[in-house]
Amino acid sequence: MKKQKGVTLIELVIFIIVLGIIVTGILMSFGVALRKSPDIDRASRAVELAQQRMDLIVGLRKMNGFDSITTDPCEDPSPPNACTIPSGYTITTTIGDGDNPWVAPDYKVVTITVKDSSTDAQLAQIKALLAAYS
Repeated sequence: MKKQKGVTLIELVIFIIVLGIIVTGILMSFGVALRKSPDIDRASRAVELAQQRMDLIVGLRKMNGFDSITTDPCEDPSPPNACTIPSGYTITTTIGDGDNPWVAPDYKVVTITVKDSSTDAQLAQIKALLAAYS
């Protein structure tokens, strides 16, 4: 009797079960990634807000000079329109020597921190070293 070549029904059922397990694992990982995507969007928005604030401070330094950078312009009584913060975020700015004895008097460390206003969790932080050059 000749042995016929081909796939048996049991082999086909086992293949379908293994394939189903693999596909289920892949789909579940996509589900986890989709649930975390709002967090990524929120963090990238926080980085954008911090960079905008840093650009404002650096721009004012270029316009008004190094000595004009003492406080965040958005904390003034009449802040520029660029200082509007979307709901859900808080931005704090620190300008100084960064409590570092190695920073010379003609340098300032600017630190901008963006936090989630509901949980107070830090979403982004940018630091820059500004120099007194013309």
